[in-house]
Amino acid sequence: MRGHRNLYITLVFGLALGTMGIYGQFAGRLIPGAMAAELPTTVLILQHSERFDFTNTDDPELTPEGKQRAQDLLHVVGNAGIAAVFSPKAKRMMQTVEPLLKTLKLQGPNYYDPTNLNTVVQEIKEHFKGKTVLVVGAGAHMGSGGIQEIVRGLGCAGPECAFQDAYDNLIVVTVYGPGQATAAKLRFGKPVGTH
Repeated sequence: MRGHRNLYITLVFGLALGTMGIYGQFAGRLIPGAMAAELPTTVLILQHSERFDFTNTDDPELTPEGKQRAQDLLHVVGNAGIAAVFSPKAKRMMQTVEPLLKTLKLQGPNYYDPTNLNTVVQEIKEHFKGKTVLVVGAGAHMGSGGIQEIVRGLGCAGPECAFQDAYDNLIVVTVYGPGQATAAKLRFGKPVGTH
């Protein structure tokens, strides 16, 4: 009976921590190793923030609005327990995640080739199982499928996995196992199309 009571207290305490958004910090201490290995992987996916056009360069930087959105991203996901950030080597992508990287003191983005999105999907599945990671990428209009292709590659196939490109989209993909993933569409920062 005492063992059941202790399990009940642990579960209630874990639920309370999860509700407060700090569960990830204590999960390794509360959940036995075998159970922790079964935790879902959370992948936060977004398009880079607003950028200047490609008129004078093939690697444009963020506009002032884009830099503000990068700060907004930090405010929204800065306490999410992000273990790694993935980005292509393009100024608009790196500047989108720069405030987050500096604040979290992460080693810098894990670079990926946007023409071969399978590699970033495989790296997340193999090396970050049960953790939270963030991926910044291009919209589908760039020709390779962009972030929508990453969502599908993680195993999300339901109607909630389809979305329109927008700078204020934040897609939260929860991966439970091979071919088992769901997505939630959130928005952050100033709504697109307003001034």
